[in-house]
Amino acid sequence: MPDAAIDPLWAENPDMELGMSFYLGYPLVWPDGEVFGTICVLDSRDNQKAIAYQDLIFQFKKVIDTDLKMLVEIDMRKQTQKDLQRAHTELEKRVESA
Repeated sequence: MPDAAIDPLWAENPDMELGMSFYLGYPLVWPDGEVFGTICVLDSRDNQKAIAYQDLIFQFKKVIDTDLKMLVEIDMRKQTQKDLQRAHTELEKRVESA
């Protein structure tokens, strides 16, 4: 968005009060599709460097999305390990009492 001041959808954005009228950004999302945040460039003027590096910013977005996915997978693995350990402990108790 080279000039958010001309877009009615941006008129109520709090960043407009700070003079930030240039916006280039991408949503960062959890694996379930929920938005985590954004990676973005805000500026008080047209930012040609951000536009020139738009593809690089998008690549950063993809890396962060992948990291979020890995965090979820690590948490799931840890939970699975805990569940397996509990089941193993319960099985040992049953064998001992038999």
